[in-house]
Parts: sequence; C-alpha cells; structure tokens
Amino acid sequence: MDDRSGVAILRQLCFVVASWKEDKQTDVELLDCFVQSRDEQVFSTLVGRYSKLVWGVCLRMLKNPADAQDALQATFLRLARDAHWIIKHQSPAGWLYQVARDCAIDLHHSIAR
Repeated sequence: MDDRSGVAILRQLCFVVASWKEDKQTDVELLDCFVQSRDEQVFSTLVGRYSKLVWGVCLRMLKNPADAQDALQATFLRLARDAHWIIKHQSPAGWLYQVARDCAIDLHHSIAR
C-alpha cells in the first residue's frame, strides 16, 4: 500500500465526519456529552477534529498506511472507552497525541515479534 492510500483513508474519514466543522462546542463539552449520552454524532465530531493529528502521529511512527490506520482505530477506540477519564485529567489533544503514540509503539512491537 502506498502513501496515497493513506491520504485517501484520511480524506474518507474526514468526509464521513464532516459535521465537526459546524459544531461550536468545546472539546470538554463534547466529551462530557459523549460520556453522558454515548451519542455517535458527538463522537464523530471529536474524530473529525482530531483525525489528522492522530493520523500524522501514527504514520510518522509506523511509516506504513495500513499499520497507521490500525493504530488510528485503536486510538479512537480508547477515546470511546476512556472519555470519562479525560474530562477530569487533561486536554483531549494532548491525551490523543500520547495515546496515538503509544498505540503506534505497541503495534510496532507487535509487528516486530
């Protein structure tokens, strides 16, 4: 898979969650709403805001778009699972950066084995 397929994946993801551009809520408000209601639209907004950040971290570390896509998915799965914790402890951007990095490292080690 070449780098163009990674760009295509990111474009498709941004298209699917394009509603994030219209939402004026803060990240903390969105996280709080997601924790309370598990609303898919709210989660899509967060994915839209941060997919480029997470994708960039994963691709830089893994150098392979397919592997980066796996790490991106793992990162957002952790966001869905741990959203309640993030609200109280740190900014979503910083948390997502660190988790994307950790997921990429874990995947890299798994592949190396």
